[in-house]
Order: sequence, then structure tokens, then C-alpha cells
Amino acid sequence: MYDEAVHDFSQAKGIDATGFNVDQKLKHAQAEAKKAKKKDYYKILGIERDASEKEIKNAYRKLALKWHPDKNNESEEQRAHAERQFRDVSEAYQILSDPNKRKQHDMGMSADDISSGMGGFPGGMNFDMGGFPGGMQFNMGGPGGMGGFDPSMIF
Repeated sequence: MYDEAVHDFSQAKGIDATGFNVDQKLKHAQAEAKKAKKKDYYKILGIERDASEKEIKNAYRKLALKWHPDKNNESEEQRAHAERQFRDVSEAYQILSDPNKRKQHDMGMSADDISSGMGGFPGGMNFDMGGFPGGMQFNMGGPGGMGGFDPSMIF
């Protein structure tokens, strides 16, 4: 019911933004709503959190064969269900088979955050320290990020 809480706190903020820590409660409800929507890729593949690369691959192959839409086309409803399952299995494999993406998933990031390159920071962070004097470049762009901030401009 986090979506309802977000709605209620948003309305409360419009009435009195400072009372009862509405801003803090709204941010908390938004974060919890996002977490609640996050897919559990381990559960989708039916594996444990400490599964090896081989176990991940085997689980993926087994489920990809089971849910392939071409094998589940007896009715339109069955095919649609199989397509959703197949998409989830493929997404789970894509995340869990890549050590970096798996680590980000385990840290609580959603697939959208991982694929957008956020890396745990608003808008992501890319560093190019290339040779130092005047060669520092930071790209912290994205929502809430710092755009094309170039620290060499301060020196």
C-alpha cells in the first residue's frame, strides 16, 4: 500500500509541507514503493542468493525452454503469460550473469537503475582522471546530478 501512502503524503504536502515531517515521510514512502516493485531475480530463476554462475546459467536454460512463447501457444492467454515469464527469466539472467549488475541488484538497485547506469548515485558517476593537471573530468549527469561539472574550472 506504499503507492497509496505516496498519494496521501503528496496531498498532505500540498496542504502543509512542514507539518508532521511530511517531506521525510513522502520520501520514505516513495523509496519503499520502489523497493516493493523491485523484482527478485533469484526467486524468478528459483536459485539461492549464493548461486554459482553455472547454477544461474542452468536455471536460465531450463526456464527459458519452459516459458518460450513458441512452446506455449495453445491459447492467446497462455502465450501472453509465457511471454511475460520468458521476459522476466531473460531479464533475471541478464542481471545475475553479469557480476557488476548482480552486485548492484544485491545492493537494492532496480533493473531500471542498473541499466541507466546510475551506479547508486543520482544520475550515475563517470570519472576520467586522464593525466591530472587540467585533465580531470566528471560526468555526474542525470536527475539531480551535476551535469558536465569540470573541476579544472575552479583551479
